[in-house]
Amino acid sequence: MRAALIGLWVFAASISWAVDASRELTPGQRYDGGTVVHDSRRGVSFRLPPDWAGHIPQGSDALLLNASGQDGVGIVAILDQMTPELLAERLSEPQDFGGSVILQLSRPLEQDGTRWKAAYLSGNVVGRALALLGPDEQAVVYFFAGPRAEGHVYDQLLDNLARTTEFESVTTL
Repeated sequence: MRAALIGLWVFAASISWAVDASRELTPGQRYDGGTVVHDSRRGVSFRLPPDWAGHIPQGSDALLLNASGQDGVGIVAILDQMTPELLAERLSEPQDFGGSVILQLSRPLEQDGTRWKAAYLSGNVVGRALALLGPDEQAVVYFFAGPRAEGHVYDQLLDNLARTTEFESVTTL
């Protein structure tokens, strides 16, 4: 009986720790891999991939991700007032990474309910995007780009991010 109570306490403490460990997304802050981040204004939270740190530069809304020892970059954009049509339209557009790298859609968008996947290509650079639409027209778009050989890694990162993404209803007054 005592072992069961101790186990229950450890379980409850781990749930409490996970909730308390959530950090609000704020420009200028750095977030380590594995951190649960939250945008309370838009009602979205997710866990950063292990080994991928993130920060929001001053004057930006996008969370930039990078991993030590791995090529590529990640970007997380949380958007308001998104309809399925507008989200699909934005994902279908060329993605300009600066310089001469403009990623073009390399295959048709895949849609499954409120989830869209996109694949991009420009020479030896690939991009992968996953967009999830929330209940109040909020959306989160995860995007990774880098060497062509890393495409499968980016696909796995997107699937893991999708599993940790949670939406809350957002009330506006």
